[in-house]
Amino acid sequence: MNLFRGIIPPIFGLDLSPILAFVTLNLLQSSAVSLGAEIPDDLKEKLEMNNKKKGMFSIATKKGKSEMMMLKDV
Repeated sequence: MNLFRGIIPPIFGLDLSPILAFVTLNLLQSSAVSLGAEIPDDLKEKLEMNNKKKGMFSIATKKGKSEMMMLKDV
């Protein structure tokens, strides 16, 4: 709790740091749960089809923004 008390000082004598602590714990819990989630097979197929349709743009986004900018200048 002392970590969060350093971020949010007491306001009118009211310590609001536990609220920030609970919100942070909730975000960490949600992200940890979502890491274990699997992508359904039908959604995987749709994503693969969309990547094939995009053509050159999808190749540029995979390589990174800097290379995409180089393609734009050509």
